[in-house]
Amino acid sequence: MDEFKKLVDRNEALKKTVVTGNLKRKVDEFIEKSDKDLLKAKSDYEEMLVKQNKFLESMLPKISFYYLENSWTKISRQYLCSCCNNWCINSNPYNGVCRSGKGYVNLYNDGRIKYVKKEVNNSIKILANNTYTRKQNSANNELFYYEITFQLEDLQENVELFFGMFSDINDAYFTSVNKEFVFEQKNGENSTCYYVTLNELNIFKYTIVGCGILFPATTGTSATENLEFPKMFFTGDGVIIGKAIEFSNLNKKFIPFLRLKNCSITSTNFGKTQFVYDILKHISSLPYINEEWSGIR
Repeated sequence: MDEFKKLVDRNEALKKTVVTGNLKRKVDEFIEKSDKDLLKAKSDYEEMLVKQNKFLESMLPKISFYYLENSWTKISRQYLCSCCNNWCINSNPYNGVCRSGKGYVNLYNDGRIKYVKKEVNNSIKILANNTYTRKQNSANNELFYYEITFQLEDLQENVELFFGMFSDINDAYFTSVNKEFVFEQKNGENSTCYYVTLNELNIFKYTIVGCGILFPATTGTSATENLEFPKMFFTGDGVIIGKAIEFSNLNKKFIPFLRLKNCSITSTNFGKTQFVYDILKHISSLPYINEEWSGIR
């Protein structure tokens, strides 16, 4: 790149040097022809890339998006995952309040979640009603995906936003708390968390974030090696964030979840309308490898 810049700089300097008489006319003619050649080369290169991309896309395994009607309906009963230790809102997540006077959420059937902020506010975990289930015999790569639009109810430093999915074996999610992807390995009542930190990422710069799970085909020609395991991915305003998170094939069911503190959800799209992210053009990205998961918690 440095050598290329040197060439460009010298080119500009030479143009400014030759400014008079026949030399200038000859130089102008040569440069005009060269510029036309460059434009044609650029056009030819773009055309070649389009053809190449179409061919490569035709070689990709076919992906089928599966729409599953869904909604946020439950508050987790895990420790420190509700409004308080009394789980006041769990029995009535739509209209309940925290009897201890702490912050709480109200769920709405249209996918909204209102975080009602108080003087003391906990991070509250919300679960979807229906499960994304992998088919036993499928010739297609199956993709499930959801998007949320969020709204901060306080300064960024006082807000917590987690979004992802969980299974009986693993949880995977992005958290704004430490700007991390977290992979949680469950073992009975205990669990071990591995994480990848994205120091430069501010999740709050996005308006809409999403999370998807891609189950590989189990039969037929689409059952290729590069899609051997389920992969979870995350998006911000229609663009992939980071890399994929890979799971073992023992993971066959995933439930979407959120965890919110001083943050409301103004809309949720489980696929009833068009997503911001173009799921039909989704490419299974390379996953984080073991060496990239830095640390155990």
